[in-house]
Amino acid sequence: MEKIEKLLKKRTKNILGLKEVASLMTLFALLFSMSGFNSVFAAHAYFINLGATYPIINGLTVEIGGNASADLYVGNLNQQNVSIDWDEDGDSTANNWVAADSFSVINDGDPIKWFDATWYGSHTYSNPGSYTVFARVHHQNVNGAEGSDVATIQIDITVTPPTCTDADQDGYYLEGQTCGTEADCDDTDAEINPGATEVCNGVDDDCDGEVDEGVKLTFYQDFDNDTYGNAAETIQACFPPEGYVEDDTDCNDSDPTIHPELQKFAETE
Repeated sequence: MEKIEKLLKKRTKNILGLKEVASLMTLFALLFSMSGFNSVFAAHAYFINLGATYPIINGLTVEIGGNASADLYVGNLNQQNVSIDWDEDGDSTANNWVAADSFSVINDGDPIKWFDATWYGSHTYSNPGSYTVFARVHHQNVNGAEGSDVATIQIDITVTPPTCTDADQDGYYLEGQTCGTEADCDDTDAEINPGATEVCNGVDDDCDGEVDEGVKLTFYQDFDNDTYGNAAETIQACFPPEGYVEDDTDCNDSDPTIHPELQKFAETE
């Protein structure tokens, strides 16, 4: 706008008086504003913050997140984003931007053009140490866009190597993913870990939160105690509970004198 004004003044000063030039510039500014071009590249109020629960530091892994907003954002809503420089190079300078893991608009005023959003990012560092993390809300790409504002925050963090415990030496750590394995649910027994095979013993052998899943046997009620069970009354267990048997061939479980063995005896007489 400023360059155009200077050019018009230069080109018209020799043929128009000062009043004519001023009137022409006023008219041009009005038309320029009505075209909508000026509103697209106007100054924009961008805002970003770090949520109260962040940063979350777990060994070498860091999670950050918060809110971001803008008043009169540039262009389309889907052109807004949040980028993060995790300072992996340790130079404490924002020069390696990557997109945040998520950027979710929770409120927007289109076509008034403003938005409120949440953002989140996570990163696992290659080495322990202190880092200066930068996060910013911007328009369209990691470098911003012509005429758009960029709001940036700085977060100082320190990451340390995780503590990894494997007391039973089964190759699975009590801390789980922090140490690169699934979590060992019993670090006192090498036979119990996420890689173990579930057996029927009343124990969660494979650390999946379930006990004896898929390995229990079916037993049948023997109400008349003739050692023959009722196929209609079953229970799942590792061993037969009292009153249950492995057999399911009793056709009358209320009478101990009626069972398959007696039938066989009667047929042989």
